[in-house]
This record gives sequence, C-alpha cells and structure tokens, in this order.
Amino acid sequence: MQLTTIKPVIICLTTLCAWSMIPAISYAVQAPSQSQVDSDSAAPDPATRMREALALADGMSDVTDAEVRAEMLGKLRDHFLALQVSAANDPWLFFLNAQLLTLTGQRGDAIAQLRLFVQTREGMTSWRAHRDLGDLFVAEFPQLAKASYEKAAQLTTNEPSVLYGLSKCAAKLGHRADAIDYAQRAAEAKPSVKHWTNLAKLFVSDKQWDQAGAAANAALQLARENAANHSHVQSYLITVEAQQKIFIDILHAKHQDDQTTDHDDALQLVSLYRQRAELIRTIILHDTLQSIEELLLTATAEAWTDLMYESATILEDMGRTDEAIQKLQEVLAKDPSQAKAFAMRDRLKKS
Repeated sequence: MQLTTIKPVIICLTTLCAWSMIPAISYAVQAPSQSQVDSDSAAPDPATRMREALALADGMSDVTDAEVRAEMLGKLRDHFLALQVSAANDPWLFFLNAQLLTLTGQRGDAIAQLRLFVQTREGMTSWRAHRDLGDLFVAEFPQLAKASYEKAAQLTTNEPSVLYGLSKCAAKLGHRADAIDYAQRAAEAKPSVKHWTNLAKLFVSDKQWDQAGAAANAALQLARENAANHSHVQSYLITVEAQQKIFIDILHAKHQDDQTTDHDDALQLVSLYRQRAELIRTIILHDTLQSIEELLLTATAEAWTDLMYESATILEDMGRTDEAIQKLQEVLAKDPSQAKAFAMRDRLKKS
C-alpha cells in the first residue's frame, strides 16, 4: 500500500525535474520574450510550428550541402526558441533540443535530453528518438546502441536508418553475418550512397570481392546521379570522388588477396583512375571560381574585368556556357570596348 502511494509522487517529481532541464541544458541562446512572439502576427500556431520543426529535424539527415544545412539549422533553432515560450510543456521540446545539441557537437547533452524524452508517453513510442539514441551511442557503446535500435525496430517496420544502425552495431560487436544482413536490408529499403557504401565495406571485411565491387558500383552510380542533379554544388562532386576512391581501393584489395588481376578489373581500374583525375580537376575549378567570387568583392575596376573574363573562361571549361555568357555580358555592360570579352561572348552564343 505504501509503495502504491509513493510511486505517483516519484513520477511527478521526475517529470518536474525533467522540464526544468530544458533551459538549463540548451546552448547559450536567449529565448525570445513573450512580447516578441506575440508581436509577430504571422507566426504559426505552436502545433504548426512543432510539425515544421520536426520535419526540418527529420530532413537534415539527408542534406550534405553545408550552406543548406546551416540554413536549416538556423530555422530549427528559431522554431525551438519560439516553442520554448509558446509550448513550454510540450515533451517534444526534449527531442528538438537533442537535435540541436547533436548538430552543434554537444553529444552528451543530447543524450541527456533524449533520455528524458523517452521517459515521456510521446517519447516511449517515438522510433526516431530511440534511433537517435542509438546513433549517439554506436561509436563508443555499441551494446547500448543495439538496445536503442532494437526498441526503434519494434516501433517501426523495415526503417532503413534503424537497419543501418543495427548493421553498424553488429559489425562493432563482431557479428559480421548479421551486419551484412542488416546492411543489405537497409540498402534494399532505401538505396543510398551511405547504405551501399556500408555494405561494400562489410563485404570487403569478409573478402567477398565481387559483392563488394557490386555494392561499391551501386554507391558510385547513385553519387553520380545526385551530382548530375546538383551540378553546381561541389559537395556532390566530392562525394563522387570519394566513391571512386573506395571502388579503386576495393579492386586493389582484391588483387592483393588473390594475386591476379583479370582483364575486366584492369580496364575498370584504368577507367576509374581517369574519371577520378578529371573529377578532381573539376573540383579544383569549383574552388577557383569560389576564390574569384571572393576576390571580385574588393577588386579594382581593371582587376574586376580580368577576373570576370577568367571566370567566364572557367565556366566554359566546365560546360556552363550560359553562365559564362552572363559573366561576359556583365563585363561588356560596364565597358563595351573589351574586345576579347566581345569575341568570346559571340563565339559562345554561336556554339
């Protein structure tokens, strides 16, 4: 009877302590005042803002571009700070705070927030929260991570990120067959560069060379497709180059293991080396363009003209003809007497 009486009190006190930890653990940013929130008549209601914040947090895992991630992080932070005022008792604040803390490198505090969240009714049934705990544990505490991933797997079916996490745990714990099985299921459920690369590396560790090559090739093809759809974003090109390097390393490891190089592997290696060399050149050209854009901000009139012409030349070299023409148009708009810019623009328009 005494135990029945005391138990609810303990839960109540735990909950009160938990709520008090949100502002204490949050990273040093002042939440907006109530007057600031009220003054924004266009601000979404708390429920809408919470949905938008959770969608942002969920979407960031697939974003590789640094600028896009920084913009999303800023929006997520704004949502969180506003919700601290308008929905101060919503348990999902623990989850949002954990996302922000993870993204800003405060992993220990993120774990604390997620542990508080999974004690709430909402958190107990959130597979994402248990998966995120697994993600934070897996590098150093694979056994703890495994328990979190398994709880997530009970709450959702065939979720690729959970299968990927279970694969990482199994590999760290020495269960190679299980690691490969989970990795295959993750890649089949959601074909991605990350999932195929993980599977390729596991096949390498098991010396299954043909399977490793097939998985690496699948990752490379997806990376190329992503780069083709984001041709002006350097990070996608860097991912392709990294996948080429992985594929090359696999073919070399296969050769070292069996001491023979068959005809197809030899031709594929040569082709990959050539493609990688060309891609590295393209990445360097991207860096050069970025440097030119920075120099243009403080360039003298004469230097500005020459830099714009060089930029147009590089853009043409990269196959970005329309952008090259635009640069030349800007030069001629300032100084129509620039003969080489005039000649290059006309040549590009006719090509």
